[in-house]
Amino acid sequence: ETKSELSLSDYKGKIVILDFWATWCPPCREGIPDLVELKEKYGGDGFEVIGISLDGVTRGGQTLDDVEPFIDDFDINYPIVIGDENIMNTYGGIRSIPTSFVLDREGNIVSQYVGLAPISSYEEDIRRIKENDLDDQQVIAAPDFTFPLVNPEG
Repeated sequence: ETKSELSLSDYKGKIVILDFWATWCPPCREGIPDLVELKEKYGGDGFEVIGISLDGVTRGGQTLDDVEPFIDDFDINYPIVIGDENIMNTYGGIRSIPTSFVLDREGNIVSQYVGLAPISSYEEDIRRIKENDLDDQQVIAAPDFTFPLVNPEG
């Protein structure tokens, strides 16, 4: 059964990378193969990448139709949802893309990266979460959302 929507709350218990991106954004395009690789490497082990496409709100929404072909072209192996302006504000005001968040298994934000993050940073975050090696930082729960899925089988 293919689902037409994705809710972040469905991923409690998993380590999640949330990636805010758009098809027209060069550093976003550059970072996606790393996310595909992370999903391949850790995906069987309580880990997920969720791509939040901002193609519907950036540039007047002109590139929204590009999202589906883009998923095929880049062999994206993780779910992509269509975000809205509200989610950009909810996550502290996304001002540039890519912006990504790493969430622990409880759905708390462990790291935030504005701009292209090296794959090694994500791997270090994943390791720290798995080994429970997190600083006693202020715990901020990632706001829940439900969005339409572009690739329901993703």
